[in-house]
Amino acid sequence: MYLGWHDSNRKKPTHQKIAEGTERYEEKTGRRATLVLLNPKDVVQIDGLTVRTADYVALNTFLIGELDPLLDVA
Repeated sequence: MYLGWHDSNRKKPTHQKIAEGTERYEEKTGRRATLVLLNPKDVVQIDGLTVRTADYVALNTFLIGELDPLLDVA
């Protein structure tokens, strides 16, 4: 399950947008986010998160969730 997070504020850096999204994910689920999917044009490195790009994710949109160690092969 992912939390979809969109923030088109041009003045806010991408890492801050992701931090706000992961904070909301943790509030909703009670678990720590470990994965974010984002558009290749938004790519940044975030300590503690696996960052993956996907062309189908719109700019300024972040799919935030958790890696499943039983299913994750990459």
